[in-house]
Amino acid sequence: MSLSLSHISKSYDSQKVLDGVDLSAKKGEVTALIGKNGAGKTTTFKIICGLISQGSGELKWDEEVVDVQSMKWKQKIGYLAEHNPLYSNLFVKEFLSFSCDLNQLAASKKRISETILEVGLEDHQHKQIKNLSKGFKQRVGLAQAIIHNPQLLILDEPTSGLDPSQLIEIRSLINNLSKDRVVILSSHILSEIEQICNKIYILKEGRTVQYSDENGHEAMRIIFNRPPEIAWFNSIGRTEIINNNELSIWLETKNSKEKIFDAAVANGIKIIEMRMENNLENAFVNYQK
Repeated sequence: MSLSLSHISKSYDSQKVLDGVDLSAKKGEVTALIGKNGAGKTTTFKIICGLISQGSGELKWDEEVVDVQSMKWKQKIGYLAEHNPLYSNLFVKEFLSFSCDLNQLAASKKRISETILEVGLEDHQHKQIKNLSKGFKQRVGLAQAIIHNPQLLILDEPTSGLDPSQLIEIRSLINNLSKDRVVILSSHILSEIEQICNKIYILKEGRTVQYSDENGHEAMRIIFNRPPEIAWFNSIGRTEIINNNELSIWLETKNSKEKIFDAAVANGIKIIEMRMENNLENAFVNYQK
């Protein structure tokens, strides 16, 4: 199972919110989409979930183009909202039964039992939600998100407000959930992103810049004395424009750095600065400049 977004754009009247978002995610890994407020994360999630349509670009599932407005697509998705809206007066099992009804699930008792076991709520299923800790409320939120056994799971700030022990537990739970699903999450806790995620995308002004991938490749950020052409460096590794005079180039071989210097000399362009983006916090700040 895999999801890919290619050149996704979206505008509201004259305001362009997304300007060519590229993203890929697959089963067995956790993919992060991060960015400062207003970067376009929520709009991207809304498009993936079929709440709105993209202006242009394609969304593919297992290499087939998806109509995000179709019910067939929406049934593949589980979603945990940032503020995790729950009916606090309901008991856990009662709430999950209600979630089954909303999803029109057959054999709901069996599915509730399976889900409770999957998210570790066995000892809390007969408690009122309002009496649970923040960590177990997150488990209830995750349970309603997967009650219909979705293939794609979208998690918005899943570790927000948790204490250290709860963070560890939810982190482990998310990793377990990703074994059989495509998981995409967003968070402002960058240290958690680095520990949970296999692949990280940074959103800047409606465009994505990939920071790390599942193979451990990282990006070299390069500043030139004048705007470069991407084509000069494409043979070295995946190349993305950061700003007019800046590129991000993936170092996929041991001699990638030498090839960058050779390409710059061959095209008469000077390198002002080169640095590895091997710290997510620094990369996040730098990419927002």
